[in-house]
Amino acid sequence: MRAATLLIGCCALWPVPGSAGAPAALDIDKAQQRRLQLRTVEAVDNESRAIAARVIANPRSLWRVSADQRGLVEPPERGFPNAGDRVEKGQLLAWLRPAVSDGQWRDLQGQHAAAQRQFEIADLKIHRFDMDVAQQIDIQLPTPSIQLIADYHGSEARRAVLDKALAHRIALKAPVSGRLLDTLAQSGGVALAGTALFEGLVETDAAASSLLVEVLCDADALDTRAARQALRADGSALALEWVGEAFDSTLRRQRVWYSAPTSDLQVGEPLRIELAARQAQPRLPRSSVFSSDGNRWVWVHESAERFVARAVSLAEADMGSVAVSAGLRPGDRVVADAGALLKRSASR
Repeated sequence: MRAATLLIGCCALWPVPGSAGAPAALDIDKAQQRRLQLRTVEAVDNESRAIAARVIANPRSLWRVSADQRGLVEPPERGFPNAGDRVEKGQLLAWLRPAVSDGQWRDLQGQHAAAQRQFEIADLKIHRFDMDVAQQIDIQLPTPSIQLIADYHGSEARRAVLDKALAHRIALKAPVSGRLLDTLAQSGGVALAGTALFEGLVETDAAASSLLVEVLCDADALDTRAARQALRADGSALALEWVGEAFDSTLRRQRVWYSAPTSDLQVGEPLRIELAARQAQPRLPRSSVFSSDGNRWVWVHESAERFVARAVSLAEADMGSVAVSAGLRPGDRVVADAGALLKRSASR
């Protein structure tokens, strides 16, 4: 008896102690019901559920600026742009000063000096033979002329690359025009290779296409395609159109995306969406369900003094309740806390 009571207190779905078959029905008079503090709840159809949602940036409209090597981040003359600022294509967002050791720095200086000498020699030859370096290399040119022009352009390109390396700063610029969503850039901060320092959203004529509404839910139990609107924090309704969905194997939930034909949404804005159940399913407290012989059961209050254990099938559960897919009829009254009757059943 004591072991049965301990097990009841520790489990969310209680097994029947020592049960070899289905739990029996119990006849309990009104006085005993009051002593046991029995409380019943009505099995009500769960026609819809309010699910939390949020506004996200459409991944197809996102752009990022990352550090291509490890280095110190420095602000441009006017400072770093802030989240929410509009930036133009080619706008300087930050400087990246690569982290180079003293040995690497000396190697770069030596390579730069060699490239400078090669460029000066190539330039001297070009002027000596009065050649036009702007002309396109043509197969009709003599081979020595082609070689001289190629050497000139090659040495010029190597010198430019090393000039940039020795300048010790790399310009990080916006790849497109748009709105800055987030920035990790901090003056004097160290950025590792591959770190995304700026994230923005391409602004189009149809601004709504740059944003999506995302919700995480159990798509098997809820009709995600039927949702037509969401509620904003101020209570106003937002029209929705289903875009797509995919299973998130990490969260074990379905990610569902909707488009919203409005341009005044903000990334991260919270919303609520009413999703209808695929089938009307009574919802009960978790404490009303117990297990026995591999099945799930509830105590149904069939008459004034009679309680019958009935097998049920569960569709899905959350922290406080479960949805029953089979075994109950709308209007059935179920004991809210199965533990009280389980203790009485075990003592018989």
